[in-house]
Amino acid sequence: MKVYAYTELDVPARPVARPTTLEYTENPAEADAFVVLVELGDVERRHPQRVGGVLPTLARLPTWEKHERRHVLWMHSDEDAPIGTQAVVFRQSVDKRRRDPNVVPWPPAVDDFGRLAGMDYEQLLYHVCFVGLDHDPLGVRRRCLDSLRACPGLNCYLDTVNRHWGRYEGTPEGDQRRQIFIDALKQSRLVLAPRGAGQHSYRLFEAMSAGRIPVVLADDYALPMPEYVDWDACSFQVPEARAASVAGEIMAINERCRPQSCMREMAHRARRAWADWLAPARWDDMVLRYLEEML
Repeated sequence: MKVYAYTELDVPARPVARPTTLEYTENPAEADAFVVLVELGDVERRHPQRVGGVLPTLARLPTWEKHERRHVLWMHSDEDAPIGTQAVVFRQSVDKRRRDPNVVPWPPAVDDFGRLAGMDYEQLLYHVCFVGLDHDPLGVRRRCLDSLRACPGLNCYLDTVNRHWGRYEGTPEGDQRRQIFIDALKQSRLVLAPRGAGQHSYRLFEAMSAGRIPVVLADDYALPMPEYVDWDACSFQVPEARAASVAGEIMAINERCRPQSCMREMAHRARRAWADWLAPARWDDMVLRYLEEML
């Protein structure tokens, strides 16, 4: 597929990595598609109208008016309001009830924790863990945490903060927090993955990367790549309405998954799904695959 690339807009925004699987041309007239290699989440955050400012910014591109549907966009932020475009949008936080027609739900970039995969589930210390912010707009996380803390029958590792990771990433405190998270992940059978500020949760993908099973509470989240990932085979989905009784849900999961070989097989499927489809190393191939289907 031959594409013409825009690498900047008329507002400040971070670049998006250029997919290596696409063929680039300097002549817009030769292009099958127009890729906008700019993080639209930055445009949304900086504009007074938030998401409402993204479309007018894109409309100033010289090829937009005639070829809107052939443009390809990236937006990695917590915001889930539709942009209002017919373009292809690879987007991190997608509300399945309200979405642009050609949006492609996309996973966030997380580290490869493959070194933690394949451990003996019988030897792990915790039934479930959660390390992260303890709040979200709907209160799902706090209801989950209250439920788990009140349950003596579960061995949980729960470590919460009230500051977003980005505020101390790369600092000594951030390095310490990161090691706490890795240690908890290493010793847990299940990883609690409730929605955050957006529809999605980084914990979901970090768990899969580590070969752990995520317990997802995100009713309206459009999970990425459902054409390729069998989400029911590698995660447990719990309705947000049951957040206050999630401890009982997790106890039931542990009972259903006896012997532990059952849980180990599911964890293996989670790791394979992440490595085969969701990992950043696979993104260039997946972008090309989606564009060939959609354009």
